[in-house]
Amino acid sequence: MFFFAVWLGMENKQTPLDGWLQREGRKGGWLATQLGVTDAMVSKWRKGHVLPIAIYRREIERITSGAVPADAWK
Repeated sequence: MFFFAVWLGMENKQTPLDGWLQREGRKGGWLATQLGVTDAMVSKWRKGHVLPIAIYRREIERITSGAVPADAWK
């Protein structure tokens, strides 16, 4: 599987995904399992270092019941 990433330069800023995981008491590994990706990939998304591709943005929106909308990454 190929992952396309975009450097966002958001170091030290909480992303909507990171905030949601913290509020829900979920670990990145849990989300990685739900999406079929590595823990390392979720960590990069949480830190804002990479942008998930559209299919994962939509799945994250579904898993979070809209709390992390697909367009929150733009």
